[in-house]
Amino acid sequence: MTARPLIIALLVSTVACVTGCTTAYRNGQLCKDKLIATYPVSEPILSYEVPRVSYQGARVVAGGTFPVQVTQLVPPTGKPGSVATLKVITVRTDAAVECTFDGTTMQTFRWLTPAKFAAVYDEVKPDQ
Repeated sequence: MTARPLIIALLVSTVACVTGCTTAYRNGQLCKDKLIATYPVSEPILSYEVPRVSYQGARVVAGGTFPVQVTQLVPPTGKPGSVATLKVITVRTDAAVECTFDGTTMQTFRWLTPAKFAAVYDEVKPDQ
């Protein structure tokens, strides 16, 4: 008869632990979905990463990268008559958003990087 309270306590603690984990997972997924939804269609394809979630999912940072073409100056080779040339290369640029939550309700959403998105999309409430 003394095993019953122990079994009940273990079951309750397991349910509490699992509930906390699923809240953080759901919040991370909501923030990533909002990142994808607000990413401009005119930009190159975004490859996103697993969201980073704080304790109990109160703050989530979701991010990824997208390719950008830039020109790079290639110095002369050192041979007589060689000149510097321009070369077009593709680099990966970071994109990240921050979401804050109260339980499972999104409170704020804002772009952290790149600066051109952070300037356009000021911190907004999710219902705006």
